[in-house]
Amino acid sequence: MDLAEPIDAFQRVLLPKGPLRTISVQAFSEYGSLMERLFDALTTGEIVIEDQGPGNHIVAHVVGSADLASSSTNDVRNVLEQSAAEVGKALSAKFSLSELVGRGFRDWPVAS
Repeated sequence: MDLAEPIDAFQRVLLPKGPLRTISVQAFSEYGSLMERLFDALTTGEIVIEDQGPGNHIVAHVVGSADLASSSTNDVRNVLEQSAAEVGKALSAKFSLSELVGRGFRDWPVAS
């Protein structure tokens, strides 16, 4: 499925609420709840999780964090990977959450 159209629709609704950043990672359904915790750890902004199907992309629209909205793609990925490592350690994960969030990482342009 092409994610561009649904992402654009979500962005148009969320953009008036504040600074916006949209990112996605590829995941499998058994990691869904862990990914939700990871995105919660990433920021205190509003989180919208769109999809968690097997092999699909989890898309997060983070609203209200001006720092995150204006950060470079590399900085966002680094923060995500660092947060993943912290969550993985706290959960005593038997796999690398940092590698998981890096899988298929994509930074989406914000709709205007």
